Amino acid sequence: MNQPKSGMSRRNPYYPAFDLLLAKLLAAEQALNVSEAAFGHATDSPQEWLERIPNGEMLGTLADICDDSIPGFVKHIPSLRIPDQETDCLLRAFRDFRAQSYLWAIARAFEAFREFIEAIEKELPDTADAGTVKGLVSGTEQKGRKRFAEVLCAVRRAAPHLVECENSNVRGICLSQWICVVAAVRHAVAHSEGVLRDVDYEKYRNLGLEEHFPGEVEAHTGYVLKPTPEVAKKTIRTLREYGVAIYKFVSEARDLPARLVGQDGEITTWRR
Repeated sequence: MNQPKSGMSRRNPYYPAFDLLLAKLLAAEQALNVSEAAFGHATDSPQEWLERIPNGEMLGTLADICDDSIPGFVKHIPSLRIPDQETDCLLRAFRDFRAQSYLWAIARAFEAFREFIEAIEKELPDTADAGTVKGLVSGTEQKGRKRFAEVLCAVRRAAPHLVECENSNVRGICLSQWICVVAAVRHAVAHSEGVLRDVDYEKYRNLGLEEHFPGEVEAHTGYVLKPTPEVAKKTIRTLREYGVAIYKFVSEARDLPARLVGQDGEITTWRR
């Protein structure tokens, strides 16, 4: 009787976290598709966008929720088809809202990736190297908030071949630098409405900030992120591919099964 190959019959402790990462990133990608369908033709020129709006007077919108006897309404806009200052303000607000939706999609995708890294690190064997990295974590962070960079460092130590992939891959990018930029973008989205301070802009522009996450430098504000749907989708896709590499190399380092395609060609990851 043929004996199973080493590791093939063993449970892979990294699989649940990997499976959840793929599920969350797929959900983020689908949410982007839904947003694009809802926004419709908002990427058209202002005039083309306005021409798609039904002509005629728009109804007033209730403005006073407290007084049901004499409710107040915002003023009517005769027609958005006639470009004017109010129309320009509306278009800007619409596109700002749209850009924020892309930023939050990127931020949530990074958070899913960070949770995946933390879950992987928890399952690492208790080796001397891993213990050394864990010793770097401060007392406050030991209560459940480990620094992302230190956790990722622990994963790299457990899977040395991951570093080769980070530096040489089909995307042609340095993943270790790229993920630092994504982390900075996530921080800007969560804490400053998608604006990087001048000092952070100068720090991360050398790591490819403008290339991967377009925006504009505004005086007295900072670097204002203005991502496109393509940027958001590419970010999610790269996080997925990065996650696959981590799952693969960490599993192989422990001789654990990490096949992505089954014997019959079926995808073995994220099955419900």
